[in-house]
Formats: sequence, C-alpha cells, structure tokens
Amino acid sequence: MIAIIAILAAMLLPALSAARERARQSNCLAKQKQLMTGIMMYANDNKDYLPVQPGSAGQIWSISYAFSTAAGTNMFCLVESGSYFGEVPTGEKGLAGFRERYYKCPSDSVHFRPYKSNSRYSRYTSYIFWAGSGKPANKFLPRAIVGRDDPGLAILADVCKRVSNHEEVLDSVAHQTTINITYLGGHTGTRNAKAGETCANEFEGPVYCDETKMD
Repeated sequence: MIAIIAILAAMLLPALSAARERARQSNCLAKQKQLMTGIMMYANDNKDYLPVQPGSAGQIWSISYAFSTAAGTNMFCLVESGSYFGEVPTGEKGLAGFRERYYKCPSDSVHFRPYKSNSRYSRYTSYIFWAGSGKPANKFLPRAIVGRDDPGLAILADVCKRVSNHEEVLDSVAHQTTINITYLGGHTGTRNAKAGETCANEFEGPVYCDETKMD
C-alpha cells in the first residue's frame, strides 16, 4: 500500500508542480498587463509618448530594468508617481511593498533584488522595458509613439537571459521555456524561449520578442 501511494505521489507531483507554475505565469502576465495599462494611461496624458527617461546628454534611455528612488525618472517611477496604478506609495516601507506587489513576477526568485547601491528600497525588477528599438550607449533614434508606430513592437517582457546579457540582468529564466511579452499595441503574448537562442545584448530584446517571431 505504501509503495502504491509513493508511486502515485511520484506521478502526481510533476503535474501539480506544472499546474502551480502555470498559475504563477498567469499571475505574472496579469502584472504585466496592469503595468502596460499604466504605461498606456501615461501615454494618453503625454501626447502618446511612452514614459522614457531622459539622459544628461539629451539622449533617451531606451531600456529600464531597475529603479532608484521615488523621485526617479525611469519608466517605473514615472508610472507609479503619476498614480497610474490607482495609488501613490508613500514612505520607504510603503514604496518597497508597492514595488514588490507590482514589479515582482511570482516565478522570479533571482531578478527582483536590491539595487547594488541602495539595498533598502531600490530594486531590480522582474520585467524589462524597451522604449523602442535601442542601440549602444543607451540611445535610440525615434520615440515609440502609441497609435503611430508598430503595434507589434515588444516593449515589456519577463527579464531572462534570452532577452539580455547585461551583467546586472542575472542568468535565469523565470518560466523555463516561455517569455511573457507585452506590445506597443497594448496586447500580450507568450513566446517560446528556445534553448540556445539569445540576444547579443539587451538592446536586441525588442527584436528577439517581436510579434513576427511569436511561435
């Protein structure tokens, strides 16, 4: 009898584990959709421009995967400070809890972690944001505009090694074989992450995740 139970448990555990991961992946995608809603609301209030961070030399930072203080100017900070989540976090503790609720994928045990220069409430996120097609030196030519530019352009995804090789984006895959992606058109999709298929750098992420590459 004990042997039979052990065999049944061995058969059921993988299925249960897979079911839990599907639930986590669904929750992760729901967070992306909520973040995308905030991005679209920001664009609606700002002449259809995506929330991107200006650089000190007049360039545009075309990628975000971390944030610093509440007064920061990257995408995550602009969306949260504009109350596009329906709330504005206050205080160090409130900000930390807010960011874990909205920017941490349930399957991610690696990427969401303290920022190297501020371990209190500044964090790397579980998601990577591209404000259009990037190029080296954190610059890109046009600003991606909602309603004007390619609706199939990937702008938001789960952070993983297949969409970035930046030293600060650690080598992991939250969902093992898939990547959740959100597009400029506001829709979402899940792309199969094929073994051995990676980007040369984080700026190629939008190309790797482009809608035309969806399986």
